[in-house]
Amino acid sequence: MEFCLIRWASPTYEIVFTHACSTRDEELKSVAPDDLVVEDLQSRMDWIGDAAQVFHGLMQKKKSFMHKELKIIAGWVNSTDAFAVY
Repeated sequence: MEFCLIRWASPTYEIVFTHACSTRDEELKSVAPDDLVVEDLQSRMDWIGDAAQVFHGLMQKKKSFMHKELKIIAGWVNSTDAFAVY
C-alpha cells in the first residue's frame, strides 16, 4: 500500500526532444516506463537506451526540425543564467 502511494505521488519522468520543458506531442518525448526504478542504474539505462532510439528516429524523420531545436539548445551556453549551471 505504501509503495502505491509513493508511486502515485511521484512525478512522471520524461525526456523531451525539443527546447521546451514539456510537450503534448507524444512523438517528441520519451516517458519513463511504469516499472522504472530511479535508484537502479540498469533500469535507468534501459530507458535511456529506448529514448536514444526515439531521438535517432527523429533525427532521421524530422532532421531540419531537430537541427533547429539543437541549435536553440546549444545557444543556451551563452545565456545569462548559464553561469549558474556551468
